[in-house]
Amino acid sequence: MRIERSFNLPFIFLKWYFFYVPQEILKRIRNLVRFGVYFFSVSLILKTFFSPWKRLQDSYRVSIFDFRRYFEKILGNLISRVIGMILRFCLLIAFVFFEILVFFLGLVILISWILAPLASLIFIWYAFSTF
Repeated sequence: MRIERSFNLPFIFLKWYFFYVPQEILKRIRNLVRFGVYFFSVSLILKTFFSPWKRLQDSYRVSIFDFRRYFEKILGNLISRVIGMILRFCLLIAFVFFEILVFFLGLVILISWILAPLASLIFIWYAFSTF
């Protein structure tokens, strides 16, 4: 019984190395992508994209219609909304950069993991061919 297991050991290792670990790497990449969505609160940013920054806005309740006050309140609310849009847009850009970074670094790690045995064999062959 022990002898059969020792013969299966290389196949178990190959299965682990080329199937199990790449699946785990892909799971980690997926988890990091999900983390980015929650960390940057993308759904909330998209829902409140045109909202004023920190809910700073003036009400329009004035007893006597004064064009100057009305214009100031409209302009103040517009500025607050523009600042909110700019900051939320910057957060969305940071989110996109984070996701691109996670994707490409994950891809590099996955390819490196799969090609490491081949690189080792090439280095060994090169080392013995130089003698």
